[in-house]
Amino acid sequence: ALINPQMYAGNDSETWMRWLDLGTWGCFLVLVSYVVGTLYEEKESQLQDIKEAYKGILEIMSKFIDSVDRYTENHSRRVADFSVEMARTLGLSEDAVENIRVGAYLHDIGKVDISTEVLRKAAGLTEEEMTEMRRHVDVGERMVRSMGGILKHVIPMVVYHHERWDGTGYKGLKGEEIPIGARIIAVADTFDAIVTDRAYRRGRRPAQAMKIIRDASGSQ
Repeated sequence: ALINPQMYAGNDSETWMRWLDLGTWGCFLVLVSYVVGTLYEEKESQLQDIKEAYKGILEIMSKFIDSVDRYTENHSRRVADFSVEMARTLGLSEDAVENIRVGAYLHDIGKVDISTEVLRKAAGLTEEEMTEMRRHVDVGERMVRSMGGILKHVIPMVVYHHERWDGTGYKGLKGEEIPIGARIIAVADTFDAIVTDRAYRRGRRPAQAMKIIRDASGSQ
C-alpha cells in the first residue's frame, strides 16, 4: 500500500508531521483543482485524465485523514462511495454528485488537529473531550476554505455533516436547513461507523445498520 495507516499512530507530538504531509497533498489538490477548472478547451481525453488524477489525490489525502485512527482505515473512501450512490439514487445532477464525492472524502479532514487520545477513546467522552471533538468541523472548514474557491461547494458538507434532523447536532441546524450533501454524508458516515469493527465492539450487519438508521429518521 502507498500509505501505512499506522504510520502516524504515535502521540500528539507527531501532529505537526501529519499537518506537513497533509499540507503537501493539499498543495497538489489546489494545483490540480486549478488545472481542472481552467482547461475546458483541452481535448476530452486529456481533461478526463486530469479528473482521474484529481480523484486519486483525494483518495491519498483521505488515507492521511484516516491514519489518525487505526480503526478507520479507508473510512473516507467508503463514505464517499456510499454518498455517491445515494446522491445518484436521489436523482441529483452529476455536478452535485461530484461535489458530494469530494465533500465525503474530506469530511473528517479537521480530525488531523484533534488529540489522538480523544479520537481513539472507547468510552463516552467527557464534556471537555466532546468540545474538542466538535472542533474538527471548524478546523475542517478552515482547511478546505484555504484550498481555494473551486472547493467552495464542499465547505457546507464539512461543517454540517454532524447535524441532526431535530436540531441537536453540532451547529443546531434542523430539518431542511441542513444542506442535502451534508445529510447524505451523515447517513453514509453513520452506516459505515455501525458496520465497521472498532476496538471496543464488533461491527453489525448491514441490515441491522439500516434498521438503526430508519429508526432514527425524524430525530437524528
